[in-house]
Amino acid sequence: MQYALTMFLVAGLSPALALAQATDTKPATNATAEQTKVTYPTGAVFAAEAKLIGEGYAFTEGPAFMPDPSVKPLGGYFIFCDVMPSKVFRWNGDGNIPEVFFESTEGALGTAIKPDGTIVQCRKNSRSVEEVTLEAGKVKSTTTRAADFEGKKLNATNDCIVARDGSIWFTDPPFFTPKDEIQLDFTGVYRISPDGKLEAKARDIKYANGLAFSTDEKTLYVNDFAGKKVMAYAVNDKGDLAPPTLVADLAALAKTVNAQGRGGADGMRVRSDGTILATGPGGVYALTQNGELNDFLPTGSASNIAIGGEKADIAVVTSGSRVFSVPLVPIK
Repeated sequence: MQYALTMFLVAGLSPALALAQATDTKPATNATAEQTKVTYPTGAVFAAEAKLIGEGYAFTEGPAFMPDPSVKPLGGYFIFCDVMPSKVFRWNGDGNIPEVFFESTEGALGTAIKPDGTIVQCRKNSRSVEEVTLEAGKVKSTTTRAADFEGKKLNATNDCIVARDGSIWFTDPPFFTPKDEIQLDFTGVYRISPDGKLEAKARDIKYANGLAFSTDEKTLYVNDFAGKKVMAYAVNDKGDLAPPTLVADLAALAKTVNAQGRGGADGMRVRSDGTILATGPGGVYALTQNGELNDFLPTGSASNIAIGGEKADIAVVTSGSRVFSVPLVPIK
């Protein structure tokens, strides 16, 4: 601007006319803050605002979707954990409030569903990974899949997923466990093979939390809770991980969307088109695989998320004492 104004003055124009013409030489792309303010959600990923489906819980976590064609209208039901009273609730989307599904879960947090309907849970109190088998909608048995590593008790298992090969991947940050009871000197990202072998696949994220695979399972996304970052590991054919790379800084994105609320990088899911849904400060961040922001769902706080429904177009978000649902824009 200063250079353009000087050139017009040299040409003999009056200061007022010079200023006007110098201003006109810049593209008219600037707008006021009010004109450029974005309202979230934008409708790019989240089709509406979050809808409250339950409240008054102690602390909700671990949502997951259980397919069941006989259950309408969703073709299944969502489950989620109320951590402190060790209860699991069920919600089938029929307009009623969630109901207690089963209890005595040893502080279950992260939850995943195997193709045969077995429920996999990370339980903070027992510091273990458990499989819950159902029969006629009731708990039939519970089997421990992991509780220690190399002779030492796990920290406080947090979140889990099931890969296509049947292996279970989980994170193990030291949350909830008294410091003097921690036996391991690292936070691990672990894999339990289908035959039961437990391996620590990564040890470089101090507070590893939510995790999810890319659609081709060649990338493992892991949330760094304290760092408020989404990280990515390349996965080779043997299931080994390359050093992590940064996908997105949720603290920076929180400023972009003017998020109201606190929280770290917590739970995560990936849609079939590759969109990453990561819970973080103030709500849920919809990201491209390169970490670009596609949309944001304000919920005040958000600990975890699950995707479900017959067309995978419904999400359930756990948020402290509350639980929300939100429709997702269908994937074409």
